[in-house]
Amino acid sequence: MACRYTLLIALLHGCGDGMPGTPSGDTSATDALVTDAPALDSQATDASATDGPATDAPTTDTPTTDTPATDAPATDAPATDAPATDGPLADAPRTDAPSADAPAMDAPAMDTPAVDTPAVDTPAMDTPADIAMMCDPGRLLCDLLCVDPETEFLHCGRCGNRCSEGQECAAGACRVACPGGASLCGDVCVALATDPTNCGRCGVACGAGQSCVAGTCTCAAGQASCGGACTDLSSDATNCGRCGTVCGGGRTCSAGACACAPGEAPCDGRCVSLSSDATNCGRCGAACGAGQVCAAGVCGCPTGRTVCGTTCADVTSDATNCGRCGAVCGVGQVCAAGVCGCPTGRTVCGATCADVTSDAAHCGRCSSACPSGQFCVAGACRATCPPGRTACGGGCVDTMSDRANCGGCGMVCPTNLACVMGACACPEGQRLCRGACVTPQADGAHCALCGMPCARNFTCTIPSTCGMTLCPAPGMLCGTSCTNVLVDRANCGDCGIACAASQTCTNGRCACRMGQTLCGGACIETSTDVRNCGACGRLCAGTCSGGVCTVTCPTGLANCGGTCVNLQTSAIHCGACGTACTGGRSCAAGACVCPTGQLFCGGACVNPQTNSSHCGACGAACTAGRSCAAGACVCPTGQLFCGGACVNPQTNNSHCGACGTVCGAGRSCAAGACVCPTGQLFCGGACVNPQTNNSHCGACGAACTAGRSCAAGACVCPTGQLFCAGACVSPQTNPLHCGGCGRRCSGGRSCSGGVCVCPPGQVPCGSMAVCTTLGTPTHCGGCNTGCPTGASCVSGACVCPTGQRGCGGACTDTQTNPSNCGGCGTRCATGATCTAGVCACPTGQTACGGVCVDLQTSLTSCGACGRACTGDQLCSAGVCTCPVTTTCAEVCTNLQTNTSNCGACGTRCVTGASCAAGVCVCPTAQTACSGGCANLQTNTSNCGACGTRCAAGASCTAGVCVCPSGQSICPGNVCADLRTSMTNCGACGRACDSRQRCSAGVCVAG
Repeated sequence: MACRYTLLIALLHGCGDGMPGTPSGDTSATDALVTDAPALDSQATDASATDGPATDAPTTDTPTTDTPATDAPATDAPATDAPATDGPLADAPRTDAPSADAPAMDAPAMDTPAVDTPAVDTPAMDTPADIAMMCDPGRLLCDLLCVDPETEFLHCGRCGNRCSEGQECAAGACRVACPGGASLCGDVCVALATDPTNCGRCGVACGAGQSCVAGTCTCAAGQASCGGACTDLSSDATNCGRCGTVCGGGRTCSAGACACAPGEAPCDGRCVSLSSDATNCGRCGAACGAGQVCAAGVCGCPTGRTVCGTTCADVTSDATNCGRCGAVCGVGQVCAAGVCGCPTGRTVCGATCADVTSDAAHCGRCSSACPSGQFCVAGACRATCPPGRTACGGGCVDTMSDRANCGGCGMVCPTNLACVMGACACPEGQRLCRGACVTPQADGAHCALCGMPCARNFTCTIPSTCGMTLCPAPGMLCGTSCTNVLVDRANCGDCGIACAASQTCTNGRCACRMGQTLCGGACIETSTDVRNCGACGRLCAGTCSGGVCTVTCPTGLANCGGTCVNLQTSAIHCGACGTACTGGRSCAAGACVCPTGQLFCGGACVNPQTNSSHCGACGAACTAGRSCAAGACVCPTGQLFCGGACVNPQTNNSHCGACGTVCGAGRSCAAGACVCPTGQLFCGGACVNPQTNNSHCGACGAACTAGRSCAAGACVCPTGQLFCAGACVSPQTNPLHCGGCGRRCSGGRSCSGGVCVCPPGQVPCGSMAVCTTLGTPTHCGGCNTGCPTGASCVSGACVCPTGQRGCGGACTDTQTNPSNCGGCGTRCATGATCTAGVCACPTGQTACGGVCVDLQTSLTSCGACGRACTGDQLCSAGVCTCPVTTTCAEVCTNLQTNTSNCGACGTRCVTGASCAAGVCVCPTAQTACSGGCANLQTNTSNCGACGTRCAAGASCTAGVCVCPSGQSICPGNVCADLRTSMTNCGACGRACDSRQRCSAGVCVAG
């Protein structure tokens, strides 16, 4: 920097030597050019090694040498300092070291300011363009110094832009100077090595659960990064075992594998309970029939239902199975309490249920029919229908209420609906729920909403609320009333368990009367019933008396147990009643006989020609491998009967070639001769297999040791074992080598089946697979399955204290908790309390929009929820009223507080002001100006006084307009930088022309 500055002065002096008015005694100009400019001097001295710093010695720079004649323009010829000689490559910064131009050598006395007059450095000769050209590319000339605007804090980005205390200049902008080890991200200093929001570089944020270590986002030990988030692959159901592996179908992730919960099995891609799933009952794909339920893995009908064919029927109300399966009610009849009958208002007329008040065929009574063309009205025949009645099917009906003609003739309402105003509907106050009309405010099965039942011993006391009802012992609440389930036939033993029509309820069990038997859902006298004579389902074609069927059979047939049979041919009554033919025999001429060619042996018909147990005769059994052929026991083809057994003399070692010829010493019989087996050797007097013999493995005498055996001619460990650490071990059970050599079981686990497992009752938990006992509040039913706060773990399930339930991760008393009142998530209105599971506002208040308000005084809910008072009205006794008598534009107005009518109608306060006691008042420290309330200390449009606007770019500080640092206020009320402004260059109003630019306050050629 100093070199550049000295060279600049030298150039200025050189240009001034030939100008008029330059004193002849100013010899320092020449001196400066030759000796006081290291940059110029280096051009000559850098040409060779001999032109060193000695050239710039004080003896050379003497006054006698620097005479006016010597300092003539002709003498100081440019050729002496030729640019061609001093090329840019020779002017290396290392050669032109600052130490060579020491201040001591270039004494001030030789180049005094008095001699170097200002006339030499005239503006005309020293133009900014010439000076700027002396700076390297990328540098700016600021205060006669070449600076790097990218990093110079005194001239950051532009000349004169000084960075504040604690800032640094980076990339031409002032920013916070961060301490050592920290980096600036935005306007905040961060440690890129540890900051998880700026890890390694600015803006790089670590994922969920990750931490920043040495500038790299890292998951905790035992976790992996999946999709930018840390997860435990051993238990994460969305990343089980590896990233992206999702456990679907209700499966959970355990030890990195997807599996169903205990007691469940995978069926068709989902986990189901085979003990209760009706579509997979007992096994996958085993679906229960219509209406059946699955209990303990077996399909059956629910309580109160009876199996009728493939359907579960309610024999108390099913018109196709009324009282018992298959009992169909007649046309128009309904089944009630297991008995067929006509519905209310209908009369049994033969096989028809008739309405004798309107049926023309049964008008007044079953046998009374109206003449042709007449109608039945109120049980009497009439020629025409009265007003309000319509002729339908020969009768006069009220289509507004007649269920068979609701709204029009032939429009029949379903059995459970009534006709109301010409439309099928439930009676007033009821609704249709699952095919039945119920009163939701009182029906425990549909309390306020269909399908929302009350719990046991709870009734629907008020709309949408189930209240507990305590019945005296031994009573139980069934529906809406208490009943004694020990004797109630409709609720025998429990609610909804109805006894058959003929049964009674005794001690909570349905039973038939003395002498009766339950058959097909009905109590039957089996002593006289021909369909159940003596036992259920035993049909009697004759007369049943005392449980015995008496039948008179035709000639040639006999009565066997009430059935007429032919004793000559009946297989179950052959020759006599009860004599059944068994073992494949048939009945012929009253005797049991086997088919032709067979004998009856051992209770069955057999062929003595081929039967090995009865060969030739009953009891003659073929033994020792012989079979029966043509009634004789023979050995298979190619075998001999030797020593009581059939043997092959070609291969039998005890009878090789003939009976009694024994092959010893490990030899075997081949083609009737004793030989060693193929591939074996005769070692030590015996045939051995060198591929498998432990004493002769691969060769005679080569014995296997250390528990190994011989396989394929080599010593190996027993099947299922490995040779680890010099011994054979079982990788299935060895905890030091479980599943492979060196695989040690840890965390309290043992080795079973080649897998490290925990003791019974424990499971591996966490990334270290430590054996953990489940059943604690932190491991209830599964690893890390925590119970809600306050709960305990019972049989693998989290259980809250009596009267509480888990809501939002904590046990909560839903009877008193206003955030979970009556059920989890049911939040009471603000200000309300929860009592007995019901939200209630304080006395005199009502819940409106989730808040308890007093309808007598609330401005937003005056008299009713949502009814808001307007303007300046007040709510009094539930009515919006004006507090004052003043009205502006027919609107109730308080002139004391209304900003649009402050003090008088139409007097509007300025923006930001409020109305107090009928006077517009601005906030503290603000003044009312034409545009509104303004802070005269800081408002640039009203700085110090209303209407005083600061110049463009200026700020208002303490009521005074202030331009940014380095700028001045110029005409036109603008802030301008006199160093760079084209219209105010060096001074306000001094403009540069279009071919110039302003640099350092001077217009220069652009």
